[in-house]
Order: sequence, then C-alpha cells, then structure tokens
Amino acid sequence: MSSNSQSRKFYDLVASQYDEIVGSDSYAALLEPFLASRSSEIKRVLDIGAGTGKTIDGVLAWAEPETIVAVDISAYMLVELKKKHPRVEIYQSDVLEYLASVPKPFDLITAFSVFELVGNLDAVLAALARRLNPGGLLVFIYEPIIAQYPRQSTAETVDWSLADAPRTIYRRHPEQILALLQRCGLDVLEDRRLPNAALRGGAWIEQRFVAAINPRSDGSSRKPA
Repeated sequence: MSSNSQSRKFYDLVASQYDEIVGSDSYAALLEPFLASRSSEIKRVLDIGAGTGKTIDGVLAWAEPETIVAVDISAYMLVELKKKHPRVEIYQSDVLEYLASVPKPFDLITAFSVFELVGNLDAVLAALARRLNPGGLLVFIYEPIIAQYPRQSTAETVDWSLADAPRTIYRRHPEQILALLQRCGLDVLEDRRLPNAALRGGAWIEQRFVAAINPRSDGSSRKPA
C-alpha cells in the first residue's frame, strides 16, 4: 500500500474524533511571532495536510486573509474542516498533484505534522517554495530523527491505536531539512525543538517547528518583529 493510501485510510477513520484525540491547541502561540506583525501582508494562505482546520484556527487568530486553501488527502478530514470554516477552499488531493495545477502564489504556506508522511520531501519543498510570493512564509512542524529511537534511517510503519490503519513515517535529520530549505532558496527564520510534543504508544515523540521565508525581491530577508 502506498504512503498516500495509508494516510488516506488512517485519517478517514479518525476524522470525526481527531480534534478530541489531539487536543484543542490551534498553534496560535507558535504562529504569533510570524503573523501578528504582518497580518496585513497575508492575503493568500495555503494549508497542506489541513486536516480538521486546527492550523487555520491559529492563522485566523492573527491574520484576516482574503483566501485560504486547504489541501488534504482525506475527504473525511475536509468534511470536518468545512463545518468550522465554510469559506475555505478545499481540495482532496496529494500536495504535488494540487501544486501541479499551478495555483496563484501564496503569502503563507503551513504544513503542520504532515512532512513526516511524505516520502519525496525534496520535490514537495521545492514545489512549495516556487508557490511562495516574495517575502512569503513557509511554516511547518515535523517529526525529526530521534536519538536512540529504532529504525530511524528508513520508513517506519506505525500504529496509532488502529490496528487496521498503520502509517509509514519518514523521519529526517534537522540538518537535512535545513539543507533542503536552503537548496530551495528559502531563509530559515526559526528552527527549534518542541519538547514532549506528541504522545504515541506511551512515549513522547519529539517535533520541530520551522519558519522559513522566501527572500524579498530586493534580495533581503526580514524577520518578523
């Protein structure tokens, strides 16, 4: 079974209970330093792996974009999102398939807890970088390789309390992620560990938060105040 098929089956099964499972945090506190000071600049937002709209909740705490596009592999997750955010444009699609439609560029792209489900991350990051306006932000959370955690160098099939819906996790070194962003022409504004970020199988799983910017047309990068 492909990684996309695994993810679709998994999230279809948990969609109606997802918010209860993962909690109420909308990521607003993480997003504040990067959105609050530039809210008027954020007109178009793309949320990859949008799920039930938790990241969109966080974005709307600090910005009032004219357009928000939500892309997810699971139609059932998007049904839940649409209940909360009826004006959001939704697409059930693989991220590369959506980006191949050549959408207008975005001022903000978010991808929270989705890159570890992507096998071809090099291609995905490059495609996302091409769809950022000058000065646009790419903000994401991912699961890095964890010291002394088994099977870190290869895809890992994990079960999240659903025996019939495993997922394949692709973890990467933080240095590899930063190198990929640099190769895509993006400047990293923040890269930090989120301790005890997710509980899975009775153990805490580390996550990292990264914010990167597409340098402005004058060649400079501006870190939000």
